[in-house]
Amino acid sequence: ACPNASRYLPPLVGYDRLHRILVTGHLPTHSPVDTRKLGELVVGGHLNGLACQLGEALAVLHDGFRPWRRQAPLNPGLQPSKPALLDENVAYFNGLLRRSTLPPVVRRWLEALLLQPGVEQELRRLNGAWRTDFVIHGDLASHNVLIRAEPGPVGDLRVCDWEFTGWGDPDWDAAVFFQELLR
Repeated sequence: ACPNASRYLPPLVGYDRLHRILVTGHLPTHSPVDTRKLGELVVGGHLNGLACQLGEALAVLHDGFRPWRRQAPLNPGLQPSKPALLDENVAYFNGLLRRSTLPPVVRRWLEALLLQPGVEQELRRLNGAWRTDFVIHGDLASHNVLIRAEPGPVGDLRVCDWEFTGWGDPDWDAAVFFQELLR
């Protein structure tokens, strides 16, 4: 369905119907992106090879699977995917605040965020602008982006862990990955 996707995916072994997950092959030559080195994605004001590969991988995956949308009845397992913070807005944050495991600094930050004027309205605006015409990964955190441990040719990047894949806004995939730069 997506001709160039295999460059960025682990080898497909099969599909587990009971758990509704793809089973992929092991990549012993690859490891997760080191979050301590994410700042190296931009060198001298330009994106380095890893950032370019990630951008190309996202373009291939998002654009390559678009024809599936026309065949949606044939793909009943692929559901719309939207972050809970957009779908539930303030209720999502209030749920987080009720968690006893939430670190105090995060609790204070969330409480301050919710008191800011316009936050709830902006979340509602973003919710309304959410698109569902692309297949997205849904959890493109750095631990789900694998790179070859030793430098090699272009295509050393693989995206794994597709459990949150669904129809959604491709900007979410990029945002989830690059938000780690702000940590």
